[in-house]
Amino acid sequence: MGSPHRTRYAVESDQPAPTPPVNLGPEVTLEKHFLPLTRRRLKHVITTGLWTTDHIETTLTVDQEKVGGNGARLSNCSGSRLICIRREPLLALGYGELRNVDAQLMFDTWEWTANLGAPAALVAGAVLATMVESREAMSPKKSDTQLMRVAKKLCRFLLLSSFGLEVVSIFVTTVTGTMLLSHGDTPGTLKNLAYNSPMGFLKNNWEFEYLTARIAFLQGLFHWLASVALELYIPKEAEGVAARRMNKFTSSALATILVGMLSFLNRHMTFYKNYAHMLRCYVVVSFKMFFWPPHPLTILMAPMTIITLVLGFQAFMTSGDMEKD
Repeated sequence: MGSPHRTRYAVESDQPAPTPPVNLGPEVTLEKHFLPLTRRRLKHVITTGLWTTDHIETTLTVDQEKVGGNGARLSNCSGSRLICIRREPLLALGYGELRNVDAQLMFDTWEWTANLGAPAALVAGAVLATMVESREAMSPKKSDTQLMRVAKKLCRFLLLSSFGLEVVSIFVTTVTGTMLLSHGDTPGTLKNLAYNSPMGFLKNNWEFEYLTARIAFLQGLFHWLASVALELYIPKEAEGVAARRMNKFTSSALATILVGMLSFLNRHMTFYKNYAHMLRCYVVVSFKMFFWPPHPLTILMAPMTIITLVLGFQAFMTSGDMEKD
């Protein structure tokens, strides 16, 4: 194996040298290793060439000021592990095309996709549990009124669509994260690289992926809450007065929480006026992404969509005479 790449750093520290003894003078030659990026900062694990990773125990704090071409100013050095926070162009990490984008911006964008996939998986698991618990109670019966049958079918549809949307969110965030971390090896054209946030970078270059991940997660969450509220509101067999009133109260509380969440989302919306505006933009972006110019799989999706709509219409329009008691 070749010798590790070494960089000279200026060390500012009043702390005693760690054990085993090593000279941490004004300038030392340090060995550089990369760590995963977090919180808009590149972290380099710095160890002396005399040590192994088994001796790295203490985390140090350093400032972000860069000193000279190959150095970084370190402060509060108090142990054998030095973390150097630097801002480096992606070219230094092999991302030849994205010379003007900081590495932390790309990695923070990936981090957002990874962090969104985790709660989406949790919601999908909760939806599956709700579907199993409500399967028998939400099955339409011949004795049900037309309105009750529609409500039960709508509850089932909301649960199924919620699960599907959360799976889509997980899938899109996974694929997008992989694309972000491998973009330097798959050259493409970026509109503009001068952004101040990971979300701005993602929205202006991959708006379809950005909107799909956000909308699929949010809409799946809303569908799940709405289905639970609707299930509680639908009368059950042998339901007492006290249980009925409690179910109506819980259903109303969930509906209120859902409206409050939408209001909170609209007040904290970025890049779009409100959630409805984001949905409208998603329709436009989706049309440009899938339908123009047309793709082979898009053409295949057309008859599949028509068949799905026909089956859905038949499911909701089934009369009570065809149901079993």
